[in-house]
Amino acid sequence: MNQRTRAALSGDGSLGAASWSLVVVTVVAFVVRAAAYVRPSQLLAPRELDDATMYSAAVDVLHGQTLYGDVLYLHPPGLVTALLPFAWLGEHVGDALALAVARALTVLVGTLSTFLVAWLLRRRGTVAVLAGAGLYAVWVPVVYSERVVFLEPALTLCLLLALVVLRLDRPTGAARGWLRPTTTAPLVAGALTGVAASFKVWAFVTAAALLVVVLVWRGGRAAGWFALGGLVVVAAFVVSFAVRAPGDLWRDVVGVQAGRPSTTTSFGLRLREFAPVSSVPAAWWTTALAVLVLVLVVVALALTLARGVVAWRRDRSGLPETAAWALLALVQGATVLAAPSFFLHYAAFPAPAIALLAGAGAATAAAWLRAWAGTSPDRGRAVVLRTVAVVAVLALAGAAIAGATARLRWTGSRAELVTWAAQQDCVWGLASGVVAAGAATRNAENDCPVPADVWGEGLAALDDSGDGAGEGGAVEERDAFVAEMQRELAQVDAVVVPIVTDGTWLHGAAEAYLSRNFDHVGTAGGFEMWERT
Repeated sequence: MNQRTRAALSGDGSLGAASWSLVVVTVVAFVVRAAAYVRPSQLLAPRELDDATMYSAAVDVLHGQTLYGDVLYLHPPGLVTALLPFAWLGEHVGDALALAVARALTVLVGTLSTFLVAWLLRRRGTVAVLAGAGLYAVWVPVVYSERVVFLEPALTLCLLLALVVLRLDRPTGAARGWLRPTTTAPLVAGALTGVAASFKVWAFVTAAALLVVVLVWRGGRAAGWFALGGLVVVAAFVVSFAVRAPGDLWRDVVGVQAGRPSTTTSFGLRLREFAPVSSVPAAWWTTALAVLVLVLVVVALALTLARGVVAWRRDRSGLPETAAWALLALVQGATVLAAPSFFLHYAAFPAPAIALLAGAGAATAAAWLRAWAGTSPDRGRAVVLRTVAVVAVLALAGAAIAGATARLRWTGSRAELVTWAAQQDCVWGLASGVVAAGAATRNAENDCPVPADVWGEGLAALDDSGDGAGEGGAVEERDAFVAEMQRELAQVDAVVVPIVTDGTWLHGAAEAYLSRNFDHVGTAGGFEMWERT
């Protein structure tokens, strides 16, 4: 490598020049995420089952029910705990508005995560920030997950904050205030991964990878402090709930999740969902392209990790940051691709590490291009560089548009739904409909036999029956699931059922029970309203 190339690779721009790019990508991230709510009424509309379910669980806990004991919840207690203030707010402003505030906060969390990706890349220059944080700002599954109250935004924020803490004493190893390289810094980073693990068990994968990184970076003492920080936080969260319902916690978080049926999503579909644009067509060539990209990415990650290990073995100065990011991307990506179920927002889990690597790679490529152009500058090479820059800008703009419009659903007015629900003592249905109707808090106040997670109760029934794993048709069509729905319907007098495009949500005996014993009284806000005959 000649001297010119080494100079180019030493940095692709000053920190001052890179600072404006932090502002740009942060603003883009906010605009893309907030675009779903350009009509403010959409903040109140039913958008996802997950966020309404977690909010409803928080409402039940606020009204004295025991999480896991009385309230089935299929994840660690972190997000339900975080939503308790919003459940309290729902008592005063209504369920839909309270959840809307939580959604708006999630948009800000996603914007902050984009800024942290940019901050971690700032030393590598403007190109790194625009490429890496720009990718994170507009990546469709990331944007989709950071518009509503999913678990993934919390995992991402905790990981990025942990990386920031571990960065603060690198590369010199000197202490920054109270952050000590082998004690307080890894302790705080470990605590942050513990917070993430209290939201979703996938974070234990992240914790294991970071433990290896800390061990290599700072040695056994630092790794011990990292592990201690994580264990203390997890224990504080889990023990506080486990002492009240130890068996139920294990059953919900581990047993039901492990026994839930596999989704029908193919491996090719999972790969296509990682695409930076929305709605990639299902065709042989898109699957082949996705597999090719996966192979190239895995090879690049493996080479980056191997190169970092070789560098560490040579001088023992610590594992390069890019190698740490590659390790995270490999283990997190493998977790998503191997999971028994898959939904679009799952692809956001490895996104921060991949975005950081994309930024580092782009900075290196830009430095090589500058070095190449500088060896013999001429008009042709200048044209090539300008063309690359224009294509990159157009690609980012296209991805931003794709991210802003990803999976947008405009729903009609829910006014009629809210008015109808206000006349009912108890309203049964999926949490998305119950919250949209403003009935979650009223159900809890009236001690209604309406679970926060109707779908989860069906999965638990499948697990109890032994019909949870393997093939056997769609989940909602299986006998134990249908029987659970019918059992719940028998206890209520009002029902909201989502309008689906491919038939009905209820099946078999449950659908027949609804038709025989309830009257369809109207449709509003994407839901059918039924009252007992």
